[in-house]
Amino acid sequence: MKTDWMSGECQTETCERVAAAEAVFREHWVMINEAVKACMRNSCEAEDVLQDLFISLVEKPIPSGVRNVRQYLFRTIRNDVTDAVRRRRNYDARIERYARRRPEATAGEFPHDILARAEETHRIFQLVERHLPQREAEAVMQRYRYDKDTGDAAEAMGVNSRTFSRYVCMGIKKIRELVCGEA
Repeated sequence: MKTDWMSGECQTETCERVAAAEAVFREHWVMINEAVKACMRNSCEAEDVLQDLFISLVEKPIPSGVRNVRQYLFRTIRNDVTDAVRRRRNYDARIERYARRRPEATAGEFPHDILARAEETHRIFQLVERHLPQREAEAVMQRYRYDKDTGDAAEAMGVNSRTFSRYVCMGIKKIRELVCGEA
């Protein structure tokens, strides 16, 4: 099980630290789990804190002079929870700043709403590509995905504006029927 990138000494030391952290978790699991879940409302974030705690115990094992291991673990859990909350708050602030800078974002719109709309738009374009005849799909994509006006898009497709408009109109009608289930 020895790897090339780790010396035998380093691997042995790491294995010993992992085994020590595992022993602490086994012995104090109920208390650790309850303490973390009491502090974190979100179960996914609680799992992250539990994993961070295990890694921190591997990186920095409980010192041999510690008399009250439970108290040491509570303090470590408190610090890990504080770090997790701070990271989450900073992440949310970055997302909010990003959303405010986006020109297409309307006032009061949340980043997850913008993302959901983008995903829905992507799904619609996939329907266009899969279910429309080639020329209609190309016309809809030119007009709406690439945001070309009728004249430029018709020229790019090598058709006149009226033919292009008919392709777009028929394509949109078919997609609307497909999406709304009116077909």
